[in-house]
Amino acid sequence: VLISFSKIGLQNMMDICYRYSCKWRYEYNPNKCGVIVFNEAKVDYIKCNRKWSLGANDIKEVETYTHLGIE
Repeated sequence: VLISFSKIGLQNMMDICYRYSCKWRYEYNPNKCGVIVFNEAKVDYIKCNRKWSLGANDIKEVETYTHLGIE
């Protein structure tokens, strides 16, 4: 779990995680990852065009996330 107050801060943390995974030779599965944005009006969400990435892979922005069957 990564938490940040800004898009740039979160993207920087994901870049750090990616570089660390390259160093220690493990992989993230981008299909199992998701970014949840809190405290944003639905109108702002529709207008916003954010792109999240982990290395060369895109990460989806989701409204809910399920981990071990718990939403």
